[in-house]
Amino acid sequence: MFTNAIEELLTTLEKNIRVIHADDHKLVRDAVARIIREEANHIKIVAGVASYEELFSALKTIPVDLLILDGLIIGGYPGKYLPVIREKYPNLKILLLWLDAGETSLTKWINLIDGQLNLNVNKEELILAIEKIMNGETYFTMPVFNKHKR
Repeated sequence: MFTNAIEELLTTLEKNIRVIHADDHKLVRDAVARIIREEANHIKIVAGVASYEELFSALKTIPVDLLILDGLIIGGYPGKYLPVIREKYPNLKILLLWLDAGETSLTKWINLIDGQLNLNVNKEELILAIEKIMNGETYFTMPVFNKHKR
């Protein structure tokens, strides 16, 4: 009986999607965590960070499947750090939250991320994007990404 409970717990843990959310606004991190907690119990926010320094520290120590990355966090911008993240963590899925950026910047990043969402999406679309990305698909809401989709 005890062995079955352990096996069931391990199976549940394996099915969970582990997420780090990097956003320099605590209110946004808290809101996304609450949405995920209430809407998708198979997705777990394992860390919330405000800077690239905190992000790299968390990535070294916490097993994670997906990074939800705000366009601008403390210490830099995606163009500087996406290549580093992709090189160090090639299996990490990356969902970029971005309101607006120039087409030139965005097309440089398209092969470094698995998806992108505008911040005006609803909670269902957030969960859908995470699930599609974790199933090996891409998910982009900005037309520039769909125009240059890999």
